[in-house]
Amino acid sequence: MLKKEIFDNIDKIKIETYNNGFRIKKNEDYVFSACWGSVNITTTGSNGLTTTTVNFPFTFHNIGGVLTNVIGGSPLLQNSSNGGLTTSSVDVTLQRTTAGTSGVRWYAYGS
Repeated sequence: MLKKEIFDNIDKIKIETYNNGFRIKKNEDYVFSACWGSVNITTTGSNGLTTTTVNFPFTFHNIGGVLTNVIGGSPLLQNSSNGGLTTSSVDVTLQRTTAGTSGVRWYAYGS
């Protein structure tokens, strides 16, 4: 009986894969989604501040958060934000002490 219950539950789970992400769907609802990538951001001038938009491979209906990490350079800050719970992109902002380019890794999760 336990074996049948396990397989019945597995049949209701679907995993959708993308080049840089995946989504888990149970019945008709997405229960978890995640995507990731990196983007090079170039700033000009001393303490230059630049924002770029990163597009996700799908639309989050309940985004849990976006994490960023600067790969190189000498950043003062990095930040990311979105306009609400339903979103298909995020703005990533980088500020450097000197002009130059830094790579920024990003990771978004939710459902």
